[in-house]
Amino acid sequence: MKIKEISKQDTNIFKAIGILLIVLHNYFRWVAPNTGENEFSYSFSVIKNLINGIIKTPLESINLFFDYFGHYGVQIFVFVSGVGLALSMLHKKTSYGTFILKRFKALYAMLIVGIVFYWLSRVVLDYHILNVNEWRELLWKILLVHTVIPREGLSAIGPWWFFGAIAQLYLLFPLLFHIIKKYNLKGCIAVCLFSFICSYLVMFVFPLPEGIEWRANSIALLPEFAFGIFIAMNPQKKIPPAIFWAALITFISGNISKAFFPLSFLSITIVFYFAISQLIPVINKSNRLKTILLNIGTLSMAIFIIHGFFRWRFVAIFSSNWFEKFIGFFLFFITVYALSIVANIFYKRIHGLFDGISKKIMLIRKRQK
Repeated sequence: MKIKEISKQDTNIFKAIGILLIVLHNYFRWVAPNTGENEFSYSFSVIKNLINGIIKTPLESINLFFDYFGHYGVQIFVFVSGVGLALSMLHKKTSYGTFILKRFKALYAMLIVGIVFYWLSRVVLDYHILNVNEWRELLWKILLVHTVIPREGLSAIGPWWFFGAIAQLYLLFPLLFHIIKKYNLKGCIAVCLFSFICSYLVMFVFPLPEGIEWRANSIALLPEFAFGIFIAMNPQKKIPPAIFWAALITFISGNISKAFFPLSFLSITIVFYFAISQLIPVINKSNRLKTILLNIGTLSMAIFIIHGFFRWRFVAIFSSNWFEKFIGFFLFFITVYALSIVANIFYKRIHGLFDGISKKIMLIRKRQK
């Protein structure tokens, strides 16, 4: 397979598939029957739950599938982030400070929108005023340090752990970009090996303090991120089909054996890359499907930040039988999609405000010089 240059439209299709997997997972993981997931830690009982659940309740197979596998949509987002940042840097080189400022403006604009929508949902729908502990949990997220504080990574709105991890990846990106640009495949492999060694040490030798999730932090996500940077830097390069099959076998092994667990995340990213790259030409032939996915991809971050705290209302109401569960999910997604359109408008305005403030500061500094 030849690596094709990934366009902005392609990245939105990747994002759409990634966010659909994430939303399906975060909804169905709370709908019985449950499997659990091997996301932050590994347990063989989880894959047994999946197999037994499908055998005993075949009508729940889709529910069980996304409960178990949907969280791997995060890997698509990490991969696409690496691709997008690398393409941006290749087309327009910027200083470290300018790069970090640009990325954190976007990150904070989305976090502010998310917190406002969360606060409004609790006040309007639950008649609840956030207490001191709830504001404390949100404060750690505003500071982007929640993933390194015990029991705070998944507090308040669980999926928001991602913001701490992506902030760390932003800080590391210029160094990773330099390594992979200079050493290409060798550099990418070196970054992956460093991450794998750290993951194995944490898993088997030096466990982290209780309540800190290793896989909610950047070092564990480096392989998927580095793979995205490598793909962006190597258009027209050929990847042997054997890589796909090796990745698929490694992914399967990582789900049935703890020894391969740290390798399963990069391997599924490679599988996703092959599969989605082959699907994109098919998707492009269907104007309706392409339009739907592009719209979802464009709103993916707004959907991500909204869906985590709206799911409970639908899970609680629609859970009697498998048909009702899917009706509940459909209504849930439509609601989140509509809210994300509004959230995206506010995001653009806040981001524009941040841009205006930063430009004024830059202008003042220039005058002072």
